Amino acid sequence: MKSGPAMAMRMTRLPRRHRIAHLCALIRQQSVRSIRRKELVTLLRTEVTAQLCKAVRAG
Repeated sequence: MKSGPAMAMRMTRLPRRHRIAHLCALIRQQSVRSIRRKELVTLLRTEVTAQLCKAVRAG
C-alpha cells in the first residue's frame, strides 16, 4: 500500500469527512506499533485539525 505524499494526494479527491473515515479504517487495520500506522495517524491528525479550523472560521 502506498504511503506518505502519494496517499495524501490520492485522498485529496475525497470529501474531508470521507478522508477522515477512511483514515480511521486504515488505522484499525494496522498493527499497533507499525510505522505505517504512525503515518496514518499523522495524516488523520492533519485532517481533523483542518476540519476544526474551518469550523471555527465559519462559526
